[in-house]
Amino acid sequence: MSEAEPPGTQVSGTAPASAPPVAPSTAAVVLRPFGYLLISAIWLVLFAVAAGADLCLFVIPPGPLGARPGFADLDTGNLIAMLLCVFLVLPFAWGLVHLIVLAILGSLLQYLVAFGRSLLPSNRNVKLTGSTRRFDTIGPPGAAVAGVAVSSLSGRQGRFGHWVTRFKTRNWVLNGAWYLGLTCFGYVMFALIYLLRWPVRNPFAMAGVVLFALVFAVLGIRRLRVGWRRLPDADAPPAA
Repeated sequence: MSEAEPPGTQVSGTAPASAPPVAPSTAAVVLRPFGYLLISAIWLVLFAVAAGADLCLFVIPPGPLGARPGFADLDTGNLIAMLLCVFLVLPFAWGLVHLIVLAILGSLLQYLVAFGRSLLPSNRNVKLTGSTRRFDTIGPPGAAVAGVAVSSLSGRQGRFGHWVTRFKTRNWVLNGAWYLGLTCFGYVMFALIYLLRWPVRNPFAMAGVVLFALVFAVLGIRRLRVGWRRLPDADAPPAA
């Protein structure tokens, strides 16, 4: 996944240009709220689609999963083998889906912040967003060589804008601890679907599944906290 690269892109790891910032033109100031709003709407649609795909197994297919022909006809040995395969593969795929959902959400929040700031008269002569080229981001094949422009980064960061930038970069820039945390929550979702959609009726089995979900939730939070503290160089605002 990648984003459009506006002029004035800063290459990550290099010093920003020392040239004085250029105030945006009158036309840019008038049109940029519409541009930010339009792009925000596009990201909102993408977020709805991605979140729907992430959560679809909670409702699709309808009815108890354990009673469906593909599952009900399996003997105990094959059923256990199938559940183990799903257990070992599905949460890691879910971790990737979670990463995509949160990356889209980060871009959506960045453009919404830019839209709100574009309406303030005090920002009339301020360039609100820019981009940074990085070589360690989610992107197409060859991204590690050609780099990817992480765009819509706030040039003037208040407390909330800085948090949004950190949130976005944690999902766009490759971060092993962050991905492992999201994978742990993939196991939490696996447990919840098994508990609610199979469904589990035995109280001891229910307690075991709930305990399993709580353990992985704690592990996930710990990994996410480690991932959040990484990549300090990705949190700096782009060059003006």
